[in-house]
This record gives sequence, structure tokens and C-alpha cells, in this order.
Amino acid sequence: MEELNNNISFYSDNATALFDQYQSLSFDVVHQSWLSSINLSKYKTALDIGAGSGRDALALHDFGLCVTAI
Repeated sequence: MEELNNNISFYSDNATALFDQYQSLSFDVVHQSWLSSINLSKYKTALDIGAGSGRDALALHDFGLCVTAI
């Protein structure tokens, strides 16, 4: 339980810096390992589980997909 509390404290104490770091990377950079191997125009919907800030959901929407982000 102490480890969990330490993890929660770390994220609470560093939330702004972690968010800024996450947002500094584009969808294309983060997902380059698989993005070129899939034709997103073939799909109509996407499910983004753990959507966080919504960066990836927005990018998938910009590809023309109807996105459900949780």
C-alpha cells in the first residue's frame, strides 16, 4: 500500500510537468511504430481507453474516425 501511495504522490506532485511532457509529443511521433502499417481510412470508429488529455482521440478524429474516449 505504501508503494501505491508513493506513486500517487509522485503523479500528484508532478502532474503539470508530466502533462506538459506528454503533450510535447505529437500523435504521429508517439505512434510511428504502427501508424504507417495501418490504413486508418478503412475504419469508421475508434475506442481510446485511458484517453488522458484527449490528444490521441483528437488525432484519430482528424483522420475521420468517430472516436469514443474514456
